[in-house]
Amino acid sequence: MEDKRENSASEVDELRSQNQALRVERERLEDPRRAAPHLARVLLAPLWRGGYRLARRVGRALFRRRRPDYHAEFRAYKARSPQAVGASRPRVLHVTANFRTGGSTRLVVDLVEHLGSEYEQRAITQDYPSVRGYEGVALDEYPDLTSARPIGRLLERFRPDIVHIHYVAYQLLAMSDRDYRWYIHVFEAAEQSGARVIENVNVPTAPYRSEAVDRYVYVSDYVKRRYARPGDRATVIYPGSDLARFRQAAEQDGSHDTVGLVYRLEPDKLDESSLDPIIEVLRRRADSRALVVGGGMLLPGYQRAAAEAGIDGRVSFTGYVAYDDLPALYQQMTAFVAPVHTESFGHVSVLAMATELPVAGYNVGALEEMLGGSELLATPGDAQGLADILVGLLDDPDKAHAIGVSNRRRAEENFTVERMIEGYRTLYEELAGSARRSS
Repeated sequence: MEDKRENSASEVDELRSQNQALRVERERLEDPRRAAPHLARVLLAPLWRGGYRLARRVGRALFRRRRPDYHAEFRAYKARSPQAVGASRPRVLHVTANFRTGGSTRLVVDLVEHLGSEYEQRAITQDYPSVRGYEGVALDEYPDLTSARPIGRLLERFRPDIVHIHYVAYQLLAMSDRDYRWYIHVFEAAEQSGARVIENVNVPTAPYRSEAVDRYVYVSDYVKRRYARPGDRATVIYPGSDLARFRQAAEQDGSHDTVGLVYRLEPDKLDESSLDPIIEVLRRRADSRALVVGGGMLLPGYQRAAAEAGIDGRVSFTGYVAYDDLPALYQQMTAFVAPVHTESFGHVSVLAMATELPVAGYNVGALEEMLGGSELLATPGDAQGLADILVGLLDDPDKAHAIGVSNRRRAEENFTVERMIEGYRTLYEELAGSARRSS
């Protein structure tokens, strides 16, 4: 049986490799230099980019006012700018397909804040959102890559010691096709430049395989076990959080009876049924409430579902909120729910653990690894089972508190921003020092 599993895993890995090779070949055949039908696009690209950027600048303020999934008091988090140490710092270029609110973007911001005195850092992205969640990071937008040349020119100008690629494209999902094609050109440019490359695998998917990658960094043992190959130079560095910001309020009045959810309400982790466990809890407990923090395409459906269930008066939907406002919202919760279908790590669950909340969810991805057990995890998709767990926590405040205290301790041992930064500092020192010795 073990041999069959190993053979099956090997076959799947080979198919993934073939799929990547075919998609890379297709994308490169569509390079405008070798495909005449794209000539007009190349000639018009500078004009198109100028118009695109102008439209984005003009539209951002208007778009923000019209988006119902952003809280009225939403404001961007302003990254701290540490004072540089030394005249010539090694340079790091961060690469991520999007700079939306989420764990991957927060990782870039944390590295800029905590290692900015030691490393000069810039970032590039394909998609800078209309509403900025973060400011203070040197960031350039490359929305329309059709070849590796623009990134190659950037690498020649900036001359990074390390190219840190934060990989967030699901290889086989249609919704990630645009991101995947963008990364193809980024990796090609990195291969041609000879830069030292770190590839962070931040979502539960196979990494982009490239000879240019010096180190694969996985955000959990779950993702590493599932996608790393024998012989890979691979490591796990857990995303860390500023636990000093997130802790239980000094005084609790004991009246909290609130189930909380904090996510980007998008289909990469959630689906239309993710609100079902919360609806079921409120049906069973007439005095309970729910707090749903986050915006996205699923928000209108959740609001309709709450109204149809007759519990909309007991559910608060905040939309996207400022990062600085999150601690106070977590402090309003009695239990945190993670009704996800996919999870590579779960930054928002760590913030709940830091706030001494019990975390209940579906037993998917890295949640069991994060929580240190499956006691509060239901079978994936079993909304009734997850509601049973949540009701049990609300019915037994002493148990919920004890679990919350244990969660805080586990977060302090494993998921602090300081621990994460030391992991990346060690990795950066190794690769940047090697890059400078070879130059």
